Amino acid sequence: MRRLFLAILSVAAFAAISAAAEEENEHRVVVNGQEAGEEFEEPGGYGQPQWAERSRASATTKLYVLSPFEVFIGALSESDILRHGGSVHDLTQEIEVGLPYRFELDFENHLGLAGSRVAETEASIGARYAFAAWGKIPLNPTLSAMYQFGTGDRVVDRFEQTRDRTQSGGYELRLLFGQEFVPRLQWAANLFFQNDLGSAHDRQIGFTQDIAYLVVADKLELGAEMRYTNATRRGENRDAAHEFVIGPSVNWKPNLHTVVSLAPLFGCTAESPRVSILASVSLEFGGGESKTRPMPISR
Repeated sequence: MRRLFLAILSVAAFAAISAAAEEENEHRVVVNGQEAGEEFEEPGGYGQPQWAERSRASATTKLYVLSPFEVFIGALSESDILRHGGSVHDLTQEIEVGLPYRFELDFENHLGLAGSRVAETEASIGARYAFAAWGKIPLNPTLSAMYQFGTGDRVVDRFEQTRDRTQSGGYELRLLFGQEFVPRLQWAANLFFQNDLGSAHDRQIGFTQDIAYLVVADKLELGAEMRYTNATRRGENRDAAHEFVIGPSVNWKPNLHTVVSLAPLFGCTAESPRVSILASVSLEFGGGESKTRPMPISR
């Protein structure tokens, strides 16, 4: 699995250099018929708007699919300050590749940190499928499925103090939604079911939701996001844990391909961490990125 990630990263780096060179030689397109200063969007490969071209609406919420042959690379960090003391940290490395016919391939690798313990905990491979081009079905539903391979000790557990035990394999199913109900106001949500296949048989169900307002086109978004998780361990005789975190979020886009996100989420239940700090940096290139451009003066 590590060799697979290294191979994909090498291909992605080569594609990034090619995409940058291609962008420098891109011809300017003049569109007539509007007054100066107004904005329009060049849609993505499936008609998705600029904000839906990222494959992620926020650190907690995934969104739609990438345009054909577009590549997304991201690093997502979650740091949980626990109520019973201490903290745990999870670093996720993501690689996603858009395919024709509204498909997408996803790869993830997880590193856990708790106290002085650090371990690669799991690697995942999955796929997404969008049921239709953007705007053809209300809420633009997309199905995501991933299989997780346990690769080391389970270091991070948001619902109890961590213990030395091997991370088991499992799978996750998600139903993704996204819609822009009014201009510049963007909404996305996920329903998820995650099931471990080890002896403890951990199971998590819940939802995430993100709403953001585009303050500066192609540059800055401000919003809020939340996550609810119902977690059970069927191998143990105890009640389910309920996590609910919510807080503000900010997305900054320093250039066409890069997005930097930060979201401090605050726990609202006894099983929630006091604070979950989510931060991510992502890069996308190739394919048909959607761009916002000023309209020229009509003639």
